[in-house]
Amino acid sequence: MSGSKQERWVPPPEVWTSSTISKSISLSMTSAAAMFDALIEVGCQVKTDLPAARNVLKRQQEYQESLNRLSELQPNSLDASIKFEEAVNRSIEASNALKEAKELAASEAPSKIEFIDKNGTQRTMTKRSGAYRLTWQETVETSDQGGSRENRDVRTRKFTNELRIANDKCQIARKENEKRVMADIKSRNEALFEQLNKAIGIKSRREAIEEARRVENFRQEMAGNIEKSSDSLGFKYKRIVDSSEEIVISVYK
Repeated sequence: MSGSKQERWVPPPEVWTSSTISKSISLSMTSAAAMFDALIEVGCQVKTDLPAARNVLKRQQEYQESLNRLSELQPNSLDASIKFEEAVNRSIEASNALKEAKELAASEAPSKIEFIDKNGTQRTMTKRSGAYRLTWQETVETSDQGGSRENRDVRTRKFTNELRIANDKCQIARKENEKRVMADIKSRNEALFEQLNKAIGIKSRREAIEEARRVENFRQEMAGNIEKSSDSLGFKYKRIVDSSEEIVISVYK
């Protein structure tokens, strides 16, 4: 045995096995429109539509146009006061339509949001329990000797962190902006109702003036006809009373 050579032990090669794991981030959401703001802010191209939010833009334009038309009118005559009253009513209707559109948009939340991130990757967020969840895949490698290593998707992790920060900011900004807008609408509505009451008052006064003028013209026309008829028949006449209340004509030979 002294002449035999001892063999050197060689450990078996380490075998690595790769497996896929899911990673996700949940983004709090009080406004889907604010989520869209955040996606756009971090350079995404959003594919999902928000029809209620689009309708708000339409109603805002109609409301502003009605206010612009109203600002061009002055109730300085009966016809102008009627047009002014109609314009105020249209502005009030446009304001109510805008308010209703905003209320619908506030509750709008699609079940999923599809977008392309700034790196050109197509992604989908799904709505779950009042939040939107974005999921992606990473890999973990484990060896038969107990070792492990994680292959992180660094680009996606950076993107989701940027999106989380932008979403938090946009949710707050959207909420504060909506609060200011609704307060402005309320204030303008109060002013519109004041203008409406003013327009109705001006129209009533103008109508009273026009009616008094019409009655006076009619009275004078009738009195003139009586005087002409009297004259053609050879009678003499004299206005005994000619006031705003009555006209009395004496006809005699």
